Amino acid sequence: MRLVSNYWSLSTFKRIAQIFFSFLLFKLNLTFLNKNIEKYTESLAFHSDFQKFEGGIKMVLDCDFKQIEAIKDILNEAYSQKKIYYGTHESPDALMTCFVPS
Repeated sequence: MRLVSNYWSLSTFKRIAQIFFSFLLFKLNLTFLNKNIEKYTESLAFHSDFQKFEGGIKMVLDCDFKQIEAIKDILNEAYSQKKIYYGTHESPDALMTCFVPS
């Protein structure tokens, strides 16, 4: 909404309608255009973003706060044993640029 100059424009209402429609599809696990939404959602975890460069792996994970703390505990333990060096960055949002099921 920060990017629109007029909150009451037709394009704003179209976008809100698209978001609402998408929300219903995912919340109710509906099938749309012969696509199984539940299967699509489950497969997203297997297509998470990662790259290996500069001698280490870089990845994006979608986690809740409890999972974040568990991951940090594991990383801290390995770090204290001098097995790894690591860094993290947390964001409330992520951008999925594309997903093409095979």
